Amino acid sequence: MEKSAPDEGEGREGANWPSTGVIEPQQCEGKPPEPAPRPEEAADAARVDGPPLALPEPALRPHLQAIGTKLEALHQDFETKLKYDAAKDRQLDALHKELQAHRDDLYFKILRPVLMDLIAMYDDLHSIARHEDGRNPADVSEGEIRMRRNLASFVDTIEEILERYGVSAYSEEGDTVSPQRQRSIKQVEISDPGQDRRIAERLRVGFRYGDKVLRPEIVATFKVAPNNRVANLAVGGEG
Repeated sequence: MEKSAPDEGEGREGANWPSTGVIEPQQCEGKPPEPAPRPEEAADAARVDGPPLALPEPALRPHLQAIGTKLEALHQDFETKLKYDAAKDRQLDALHKELQAHRDDLYFKILRPVLMDLIAMYDDLHSIARHEDGRNPADVSEGEIRMRRNLASFVDTIEEILERYGVSAYSEEGDTVSPQRQRSIKQVEISDPGQDRRIAERLRVGFRYGDKVLRPEIVATFKVAPNNRVANLAVGGEG
């Protein structure tokens, strides 16, 4: 007789099939099993949940103290180096300023004679121009008018040259003489004591180079006449 094949409805239990170790879905009850944790996750959990780290052994403490001492010494050396560098920078700045001042002073000493000659030429041309301006216009010819224009142009040119070399003209304000920046070369006698040593007239402008006075402003001042005697002097002109 031929053996009939088992029906599909009959499970593997009735057919005595060998077990494959695979869990069938219908055999699982509830939630599926969770996957096993990875090794690194298990190590992290052990570090978090494990006992606290123990203090260093007594034999290591001297070494740690030595390391701390060396770090403190290194910090002190670093602070000392910073202070030394700052002091050296200040010294270098001071030396640079001193050298620059020496160069500027040497440059001024070399340039000063040339500047004084230009100022003297400026004064001479300016005096001639002022003298010509004081003449009666009716007595001035066309040639003299052109000469006046040329003189004024020369004066302006010299003043521009001085400015290019750092020299500027100045005139002090007020009627009180400043000894450091003005010089009186002429006196006008008056009877009013309240005007004594006051500025009567400004004769020539002063010139300065930076904060140095090259030539002080030239002025005329009032002076009380002896016994209130008023001298018959006109205020004006140059000394």
